[in-house]
Amino acid sequence: MKFWIIRIPLLLLLMSPPLIIAGPYAPPADDEGTTAVYKDDPAFGSWASGVDSYNPGENVDIGWRDTDKALGMATGSIYDIVSLGEGGDITLTFDGSIQNRDGWDFAVFENAVTDTFLELAFVEVSSNGTDFVRFDNDSLTQDPVSAFGSIDTTDIDGLAGKYRIGYATPFNLEDLPDKETVDINNVTHIKIVDIKGDGTVLDTSGDVIYDPWETFESAGFDLEAIGILISDPTIPWVFDNTAPTSGGCFIATAAYGSPMEPKVQILRDFRDKYLLRSSLGSGIVKIYYRLSPKAAGFIAERESLRSVVRIALLPFVGISYLLLNISAVQTWMILSLSFIFLTSGLIVVLNLARGSIENR
Repeated sequence: MKFWIIRIPLLLLLMSPPLIIAGPYAPPADDEGTTAVYKDDPAFGSWASGVDSYNPGENVDIGWRDTDKALGMATGSIYDIVSLGEGGDITLTFDGSIQNRDGWDFAVFENAVTDTFLELAFVEVSSNGTDFVRFDNDSLTQDPVSAFGSIDTTDIDGLAGKYRIGYATPFNLEDLPDKETVDINNVTHIKIVDIKGDGTVLDTSGDVIYDPWETFESAGFDLEAIGILISDPTIPWVFDNTAPTSGGCFIATAAYGSPMEPKVQILRDFRDKYLLRSSLGSGIVKIYYRLSPKAAGFIAERESLRSVVRIALLPFVGISYLLLNISAVQTWMILSLSFIFLTSGLIVVLNLARGSIENR
């Protein structure tokens, strides 16, 4: 997104007539058949946590080079981004590795202000941070796109930036053209490479890729976040007692009945902001994922047990809410006082649930 566009010319973007959707690929967010994934979708299990490299291209001011803004959860803010510049790139890392699952495996957020003002980028992945493989891609845009021009979403496939702010473009590791260079069950790095929209860059089939050109100040692809998908966002949430470890808050979701329940979101935010950002916290989360799915399935089937677990979770929810909404000093004081309590409580809940399962 080009921020000099926001001041006045944004009105031109918003008032411009809509494109006639004619291409063969998925339509804009909210349209039937879209592949866009909303930022608050419970299918997201974790987010990019580190920056391996950043090579800004042309026409990006220093104020838009804060790489930390690409880490953590997507916010939906047009300002919470790092700009790549024309032809620039950034490589992000994660706590642990990304594995190939059924359906989409990760999704990339950009900050397009409309469904047609799209700035595009290649997506590459690596298992060692050195050898990268690029996803196949296709652009059917026939003519150059001006700085205020539009792109038909249905003409774009395999490129990040396909959807407006708040909605991500998903990718499936199974679609990689080279599965020997990259271990699709151990992806550790994702690289986003801006596409210079002047007609000098080609897609996989050799066709020219056009996007808005030429822009300034925060030119090129504006990366907001990369989220890891731990379940198919197109499938309703269900408890699967035989499923492998995943990223959802299983027991809380079972107790409250929905992954969208605000209390579940508080626990999920606590996990992402605190637990997943340290090796100790990540270890606790992994243990929880290993032990909780069967317990959650058992809890979900019994309303009386759900009520008991909801009461038991209240201290967790309350402390998590406080930690998410107070200063750093206060946070560490509460963490120090509550760590033993939280860990003990979790063990009690898991043991009770496990004992109930074994007695079935």
